[in-house]
Amino acid sequence: MIDNVRVWNSALSANTISQWQDKNLDASHTNAPSLALNWSFEDYNSANQVSADTNTAYAGEINDLVYQRQFVGSYFPYYALGRITPETSEHLSHIFYFSFGTNSDGELGRVKSDGTFTHVDNLGKVPADIALLNSWRENYNTELFVTVGGWVQSDYLDEALSSPIARANLIANIKAFLLQYNLNGVDIDWEHYHGNVNASHYSLFLQEMQASFSDTNLKISVTIAADGYANAPAFEQYSDFVQLMTYGRVISAGTQYPLSTLKTKVNSWTSNGLSKEKLVVGLPAYSRPATKSTPDSLMYSLIVDTYNPPASVDSVVHNGVSHYFNGLDSIEGKANYAKQTGLKGVMIWDQGQDVAPSHEKSILVKAAKTIGVNTQIDQ
Repeated sequence: MIDNVRVWNSALSANTISQWQDKNLDASHTNAPSLALNWSFEDYNSANQVSADTNTAYAGEINDLVYQRQFVGSYFPYYALGRITPETSEHLSHIFYFSFGTNSDGELGRVKSDGTFTHVDNLGKVPADIALLNSWRENYNTELFVTVGGWVQSDYLDEALSSPIARANLIANIKAFLLQYNLNGVDIDWEHYHGNVNASHYSLFLQEMQASFSDTNLKISVTIAADGYANAPAFEQYSDFVQLMTYGRVISAGTQYPLSTLKTKVNSWTSNGLSKEKLVVGLPAYSRPATKSTPDSLMYSLIVDTYNPPASVDSVVHNGVSHYFNGLDSIEGKANYAKQTGLKGVMIWDQGQDVAPSHEKSILVKAAKTIGVNTQIDQ
């Protein structure tokens, strides 16, 4: 539970402690000359020893360590892979390949907006997509999930999950797909689309899938609108973690989904029975105007390329309309909140809309550095 230990040869003022408590130390620290010991617990290269840093010379032996690495996830839509670069895996604990749906019989595939369903075996790009993502994470400790559901892909979930036979078939098909491609888990994103999200059917689906996965190491994630906290008891029992879609047309205080609103939603989930350690909050990589407009969103990468906003700015005027997003200061603030509150972490919708990790204004890199993600295999 301890992130950092520092021992000083002089007293620090309350203001100095507050200023530096979440930062890495450097020579600009007011008391830098009097630093006697600094353990940042960033030495992942040894299973038995952690070494002091910042020119202090101590080493500690590790006993009974259970390491729970920090969480930063991002969605990789199948239609946006061409805009995503391989080095993203270096900064991610989790990749979510988006997305698959089902038909009313529980077969796995993809749904078009007109309701047409194509079986996964007939989706020619899928094997190549997953092989590509597996190759990107080969040298990193990055987990790969596939998402089932989400907008149009949720079209037939209400029919499939209402039937015990179709529900069992979908679970079997998901499990077989995950094992076939050596994946780590499934992310269920059942949204209202041509049918309601039935809490009872959702609970049965997760319960039966958890039982089916019991002979594997496969994991279950749930992604849901931030107001869905009535489902908290079922998600607590039957999922490994829950991701809140804390983004979208929630505009106030000059930003998209302000931190104060995010905190309120988190409190609603935890007070309804979800452990904070299972909770992931969402970060937007796109803009929304306050009311529906054309265009109704802008990719963060387009905002950066066109307007180059400072880190403190969360809105731009595009074609006469104010578009609200999260600048790097807001991203850092939300990631810090997740870390300091003891939440599981943060996720980004979506990686295809962010700038490349090599760019100084990358949302992904800002979130990963703030959370403290380290993807080294030997950690």
